[in-house]
Amino acid sequence: MKSTRAEKESRVRLRSIYLFNIILMSVISLVSLCGLLIMIFLPDTYTRRDVEEAGEEARARVLDSLKTDLERSGDPLEAIRSQYGDYLVVAQNDSYNFYRILDSVPLTDYDQKGFYRDEDGRLAYRDDSGRYSETGLTVTEANGTIDWGTVYDQSIDYAFISMGRYNSEKYLIEDSRWVENLAAASEAGLDAGLRVRVKIHDKESGKEQGREVIQRLQDRAPDFRGTVAVLVAEDYGRASEEQTERTTSGVVAFCRALDNAGYTPVVAGDLLNLCGLLDLTRLKNYDKWISDYGNVPYYPYEFTYWDYGKGSQINGIDGRVFLSLRIRDAS
Repeated sequence: MKSTRAEKESRVRLRSIYLFNIILMSVISLVSLCGLLIMIFLPDTYTRRDVEEAGEEARARVLDSLKTDLERSGDPLEAIRSQYGDYLVVAQNDSYNFYRILDSVPLTDYDQKGFYRDEDGRLAYRDDSGRYSETGLTVTEANGTIDWGTVYDQSIDYAFISMGRYNSEKYLIEDSRWVENLAAASEAGLDAGLRVRVKIHDKESGKEQGREVIQRLQDRAPDFRGTVAVLVAEDYGRASEEQTERTTSGVVAFCRALDNAGYTPVVAGDLLNLCGLLDLTRLKNYDKWISDYGNVPYYPYEFTYWDYGKGSQINGIDGRVFLSLRIRDAS
């Protein structure tokens, strides 16, 4: 008998709680050990009871802090994140990945209080420096024939059209409607860009896929000179140093090819891929597009685009689409 969705969600939650408990016990043990080592190596003399009491106090502080965070959020992942401010903590299947936040990568200076829900219930941004957000969406051939005039009338500022994806054999499977959608969205008044899901494993594959995408653009949309979002989507979680170096070199090669041909590349991905697969220190020259679902972005580094919803209904479009926002300067 097939499991129901509720049963699956329950199992996932139980696994999350189990993992949370393991991490909690590890933190408590580490705190206690640190307290013991400090007392051992300090010049003053402590009794066994002093050491035990210090360990109990440390454990109590950790438990109290985690209890408060769990009561506030009700989410083990959020509680863990609150205890590891120097790391990005990202859930992946039955595990948690910890990525130290790098001082060498520019951090975002967006005001967390600047994110809000607008009158249509969409996430938006505005701050005291005059920066503001625009609303956009991403569509594919699965959305059928789109009434772009109706889309534009719903305060949608930009649209990214799926150009296609590379399969495991590194062959580009084109979206059957990308040319049609690109032209129609632009004609309706939207700022239209393209999004392609790549399969880059090294510098050579990055160059090859970059050349192929550019050739398709020149052949089928010769007047387009806009933004191309390079979606990096590999289920690594935490790649080896060698794989990170090779994949990053390929993404850089792809983006350079686009840049040299007159297009604007944007590196897109979720937290696992941007932080666990790529070397962000080598991608500072390119805007980032993050997929991170919540009311405020968790990603700590500079970014321009943010996918914040897993699916929304928009008049004029069949099926659901991913809504995103783009943050612009006041100028």
